[in-house]
Amino acid sequence: DKNNERQMADPRTFVKNEAASSSASGLAPWGEPLPVDTCSGNVAEDNCTLLDGSELEGGGQLLRNAFALSALLCKPVRVTRVRAGRDRPGLRTQHLLGIQLVARMCNGTLVGDDLYSCEVSMVPKKEFSQSDSFLADTKTAGSTCLLIQIILPCCLFTARRTFVKLCGGTNAAMAPQLDYFEMVFRPVVASGFGFSMRLHLLRRGFFPRGGGEVVLETEPIKKLRAVNLTTRGCIDKVHIYTYVCGLVKPHVAVRMQERALKQLRKCAALSAATVECSLEVGTAANSVGQGCFMMLTAHSTTGCILAGSAIGRKGAPAEKIAEEAVQDLVEDVEVGGCVDRHLQDQLIIFMALADGFSMVKSGPLELHTKTAIRFAALLTGARFEVLRVQDPNAKERLTTLGYVAEESDVPNTTLVCCEGIALLNRHEHLDKGERSSKHLSSSSLLAHAPGSLARPAAELVAELKAAGVDTEGHETRRQQRYSHNGSTAGSGSGGGGGGGGGGGG
Repeated sequence: DKNNERQMADPRTFVKNEAASSSASGLAPWGEPLPVDTCSGNVAEDNCTLLDGSELEGGGQLLRNAFALSALLCKPVRVTRVRAGRDRPGLRTQHLLGIQLVARMCNGTLVGDDLYSCEVSMVPKKEFSQSDSFLADTKTAGSTCLLIQIILPCCLFTARRTFVKLCGGTNAAMAPQLDYFEMVFRPVVASGFGFSMRLHLLRRGFFPRGGGEVVLETEPIKKLRAVNLTTRGCIDKVHIYTYVCGLVKPHVAVRMQERALKQLRKCAALSAATVECSLEVGTAANSVGQGCFMMLTAHSTTGCILAGSAIGRKGAPAEKIAEEAVQDLVEDVEVGGCVDRHLQDQLIIFMALADGFSMVKSGPLELHTKTAIRFAALLTGARFEVLRVQDPNAKERLTTLGYVAEESDVPNTTLVCCEGIALLNRHEHLDKGERSSKHLSSSSLLAHAPGSLARPAAELVAELKAAGVDTEGHETRRQQRYSHNGSTAGSGSGGGGGGGGGGGG
């Protein structure tokens, strides 16, 4: 392939794997540098790093990492052949909104930021916007969670507490569920890398109507700290959370939970775990449309959290949805990782920016993760290394790293290592007292364009309080919960028709 022949290794970055046979999967043989330049050659034109948007995963994940890093590093970037391999190439609504949101935050100049554009570039400015609240509304069921992925790293390196209101789908197929950020991402990633984030859910939105609303609140940091997630321990607790709303009745959720309990007993690694169940019934006031979903979280004795989920769709019985959610969890539990496949790629940008050497144990790398590693290494200069923990050729290196094998390790258990660049917040920090007073009195406004500031943070705070959220401390969840007591679910139809779309790359 001529494009592959044009690729050249970046001498700063080494992504290693244990065997030459792994090169077919996108990882270089042990001891050899992974080519990180794209098919375009990444030639800098007008100081703009050129990236091929069809490379590897070739979708939204590449765009999210590239533009977030562009803003944080103040490095102009141009992406060509955007989503070239997809049925409908070019920027979709959620990609466009995410890029515009980042540009507003970093005072960047965009070219080609149009729907279905196949080439887009951004020249960021060193100083971020003085605004402290932003708005992005997909006006569809487009995933708000994917918008969180692109904007969160930028929010952490601002000068003040930041509020970002996101409107669209909160629970969609082919994208993380909003609940994943609260149940897994925040306790694992935010706590591990040392930053503060809160999610205020005002209203859920399901496919096809969307209409969900969530506010992301972040505090600025000086720098991210490195993480070590290499010891999983034993899974001692599993939590099953089920949500239904609209025309989907509560008994459907109970059927889902009963089937999930049966499926969990078949997994040896989870057989000794205590299982807790909770059910939430949405109302017209806190959800739009109809839908249901199930999320399971497995908690280990060392604090690791892995998750599996499935969302209801038309024609799928409740039992089928439960089986898919359990299988999603079990597959990650059985490969011995400390994180699940859904968290893999989301960790990479934070590892690259962190101060120090990070190590994360997971299952085999997803294509999204390989893409994140390649472009994070290219843009930041961070050094990545990928090892199979049971590979004899990697034994010496693993010993040097201080890795201790566990019984849960299997042949494809993978260790991702990264020497981060220790990115420092270049903006002036306000002390805690100033943040507490100034974020409530902000009156800065930008033009009402996609990704722009919609209104002062004080108005967002007032809306949060009206929704039952204590903005100074504890969140109040207005929801109805039912404990599983083994009662029969009764007869009924399937899992409901909500939540079928809105995600994807």
